Amino acid sequence: MLFSIGFGSLMFDMQDSRHRILDETIKLTNFTDGFIYTNPANISEIQPILNNLTKDYLDKYELRIFMNMKYDIKGYEYDGLIVGVNTSETSHINALIDKNKQEILDYEYCFEYAFASTHNIKIGENITLKFGSIEKNIEILDIGFNSEFMYFPLIESIAFPSYTPFPILYVSLDYLNNNFIPYNGTFINEILYKLNPDKTQEEFEEKINEDLGLYIQEILSQKENPFINIMIEDEKSDRQFLFIFALIFIIGSLFVLVIVLHRLIEFDLKSISVFQGLGATKKEIILSYLIFNLILFIISLILGGILGIVSGIPFTQFIASLTGIPFFPSVSFSYQNILFIGIATLILSTLITFLVVMKSFKMDIQQSLKYETKFLEKEPLIEKIIKKIRKNIHPFTSYNIRRISGKKIHLLFISLALVISSCFLVFAYSLPDSVNYSLDYKVNQIEKWDGMATTWNYEDTNIINNNFTDLSSIQYHEFGIIDRILFNKYNTSEFNEYLRVIAFENDSILHNFKLERGSSITDEGECYITKDIFKEFSLAIGGTIYVKNQTSLESHKITIKGVVNDFAESTIYFYLESVQKILGESNKVNTVYFTIASNNSEALAQVEDLEYVDNVILKVDVEKMLNESSELFNLFTIAFGIIFTLFGLLISGIIVKNLIEYRIEDYANMKALGLYNSEIKKSILKEILLYFVISIPIGISLGNIISILMLDLMSDVMMGISYYMYPISYIYFGLNIFAIVFIVLILQFRKVKKMNITEITKMKTFG
Repeated sequence: MLFSIGFGSLMFDMQDSRHRILDETIKLTNFTDGFIYTNPANISEIQPILNNLTKDYLDKYELRIFMNMKYDIKGYEYDGLIVGVNTSETSHINALIDKNKQEILDYEYCFEYAFASTHNIKIGENITLKFGSIEKNIEILDIGFNSEFMYFPLIESIAFPSYTPFPILYVSLDYLNNNFIPYNGTFINEILYKLNPDKTQEEFEEKINEDLGLYIQEILSQKENPFINIMIEDEKSDRQFLFIFALIFIIGSLFVLVIVLHRLIEFDLKSISVFQGLGATKKEIILSYLIFNLILFIISLILGGILGIVSGIPFTQFIASLTGIPFFPSVSFSYQNILFIGIATLILSTLITFLVVMKSFKMDIQQSLKYETKFLEKEPLIEKIIKKIRKNIHPFTSYNIRRISGKKIHLLFISLALVISSCFLVFAYSLPDSVNYSLDYKVNQIEKWDGMATTWNYEDTNIINNNFTDLSSIQYHEFGIIDRILFNKYNTSEFNEYLRVIAFENDSILHNFKLERGSSITDEGECYITKDIFKEFSLAIGGTIYVKNQTSLESHKITIKGVVNDFAESTIYFYLESVQKILGESNKVNTVYFTIASNNSEALAQVEDLEYVDNVILKVDVEKMLNESSELFNLFTIAFGIIFTLFGLLISGIIVKNLIEYRIEDYANMKALGLYNSEIKKSILKEILLYFVISIPIGISLGNIISILMLDLMSDVMMGISYYMYPISYIYFGLNIFAIVFIVLILQFRKVKKMNITEITKMKTFG
């Protein structure tokens, strides 16, 4: 009951954790209501227009510029951003804050927290900025946090989102313009704004497009920022995920509670009849049991509440670190959840107590004695079967069979509790197994290239083919396309959604599709889509969607052939010829996949030297990025895995202990009749083995089914995760079960060894 109240209420509270963290982050950083990305424009051209809008539409706005930048940090080169900010302002939209939740006062040479923390970069360290031939050495003066650039793909042309942080440096607008932009004046390419309370995002977008349309590339509302959007989407899946966990905790605890209470009260059945014979009223007897339940409830409620509060602190901090938040978020705990779960267990325990005790009131002393032995009168089916196989069955074996099969309710609840225990253990192992397996499958089975190169523009395949064939370090190459495409589910008139489009050659040997459902593409006009798009737009395999090039009026009707559970998000997959036709780029590509014949550095240098190549990425770097991104997720699975393992083992331990104590009087009687301790132990082991033979296979099967369903929910949080359990995990599962049963048996066998008729009589008389 304590475990159920503590961790069950924690699971309910954790459903709101992302929402609380998101709200706190927005409030502390004064997160913008929206972003306007513009072509580089002189601040003198933009500011007067925005000033005219301030009175009617804007509460505040801020002008900034950001650029891609190379960083040399501790001898390693990284791609990153540099952000120019008006450092004369005393407070900012999208403020940078420190670990103490205070806004950074000076943004000049302020480094972003996420990359600094993962690479152990401290205030006072020197780094080098590289932009073309320009190099600048600077000293980091402060480190601050803002979530604006989290989850942004730093290089939009690649297939993988930016799970890992990249370096971001904040400087003054003047410093950035004077040192890296070869034009006179102060340029900006980003506008942050806070709306007046009486204006909507739609109203402002309509007005700003009228006044500033020539400059605008894209407008995003707050909720469309990747960090905000992903946090909101993850919160939805977290709620489903954690709600199911909470229910499983509660159900598992209730099964154990039923078994234990049933045993305790049935153990007292004869005593109840004796108490009645001695003059105790029904009201007094029922009241004594209800007081016992109430005391149990109060103790469990207090200790469970403390457990929930104490465990809620590290779990909240863990989710904050999982989402890249540097500060300790505020922790709240709902006492309503504790009361709800506690009262539910109290009602159930009271109901069980009442029903069992009321049953005893219908018996006199003789009937209550017979209640304990009536199941021995009837020969069960399993005994008949054994007798046909083996004619001479030992009387003690016959007794054990009738004892087990005669207590059908007890047998059912023990089996169900062990099934739940097995489910918890299977799920505990399948979580980390699935993450590791999915990553290995991605980099070794799906992506078989060693490197990929993207071009500045679409290039003729014949030119690329000739160039790559001449490179000594390149063993084999294939063509691909990575771009963006407009999408509509219903018709050809409105295209408001963008999807990433990825295309490969139809006989590709460097890339395989991991289809979760559906069939292979066979004709032009067919595609695969990623799982998130399939769910978000309620699409169907065999259904159709409409796509078109961003610069074309012609739309194309496309048939969905399958769903891909890949690490890419919001992506539609084609074979090369199909997407070339849609994009109007016949015999042209912008991506080349290749395998390396010699060493990576030589191949990288040769490909980068090609004049049309924009960027080169090695698969080893992608693998490293994916592994780094999964580390926190793995910690998440380990944390929950430990809880599930402990709960599963706790249930198994209680069941085995309860089982032996339930039969302790029988064993004392049998010892009085001359049965040896070794024979009793053998009987106990056989009975336990019977329960486990029934329950474990069902529990493993059900645990695998639950794992598949839960990981299907989790794949919305981390794309590409699919269910898998390594064979060795089943061995660990067996060892865990064996260990807890062995420990409980050792302790209980000592009790059996000391037990005799005298001890039983003393215990039943004096408690």
